[in-house]
Amino acid sequence: MKFLLQPAQRYRRGEPKGWLTVEDIEGLYAHLEEAALDSEFLVPGSGSRLRERWRRLFSRVPALEREEVNILRGLLRALLAKRSGK
Repeated sequence: MKFLLQPAQRYRRGEPKGWLTVEDIEGLYAHLEEAALDSEFLVPGSGSRLRERWRRLFSRVPALEREEVNILRGLLRALLAKRSGK
């Protein structure tokens, strides 16, 4: 029963295609951080708990799939590219 697993257990390596892996979710967190820093939504050294909070937010989604993470990462990539003029 996937929904009963703890967040750390849900993101395992080698899951069947379509399931989220550790690399997928860590890539999303890196993209979120890049976008937050680039937009000045996250200010380095401010003591913000934003990183911790978005990890907690996504750990509450029990059946998050790779395709859904890729949609979010694609959106972040497009926003970053537009902001940088690419």
